[in-house]
Amino acid sequence: MNKEFKILEDGNMEVTDEKGNVTKRYYGNSIQKELLSENKSELIEEKLEKENKKLKENKKVVNLSKWMLILQPILLTVAIAGSFITGGLINPGNFLVGALYHAVYVGGITTLVTGISSIYWAILRKIYKNKIKKNETMISSINIIKSNFEKENKQIKEEEYKRQGFYPNYTFSLEKDTQEINKALDDQINMIYECNKGYTPTLKLTRK
Repeated sequence: MNKEFKILEDGNMEVTDEKGNVTKRYYGNSIQKELLSENKSELIEEKLEKENKKLKENKKVVNLSKWMLILQPILLTVAIAGSFITGGLINPGNFLVGALYHAVYVGGITTLVTGISSIYWAILRKIYKNKIKKNETMISSINIIKSNFEKENKQIKEEEYKRQGFYPNYTFSLEKDTQEINKALDDQINMIYECNKGYTPTLKLTRK
């Protein structure tokens, strides 16, 4: 992220990023727009990466809850079958009575446990499926902003090598403008997200 730039006496400039790295670049008339445009591009990519990471994590939870729901009846069946056999072996003289007693006892406890567990995983699955829908809509919204930005950025690029007046040894800070860009991006993304809610994630808004 570009933090500031200093114009040199030879008409070029030094650009400092947020990590303190300095690079020498050509100074053009629209360089401040160019540097802020680069910052905006990074902010958009960071927001996309963050949402994609959330989406990936939420999908893992949904997938886990799916398999846990499948596992519950299997566990119940195995527990009842195991207790039936174990109960019969403990009382070999009266195999059926011992087997049924243990099967009913263990089956009752296991049914309660697996029932509670199933309700938990079902609720969790529903919550995270809603989160996934939100992630997908948010990603779609950011991509709309990204597409519009790329069109705007082409116009800025056309002005990059035009040079008018310059101010040697003067340092220009980009931090305040970058913060304003970040806030404006969040506002735009939230606005498009609200418009996209209830529609498919691939919906594209058209401007009139």
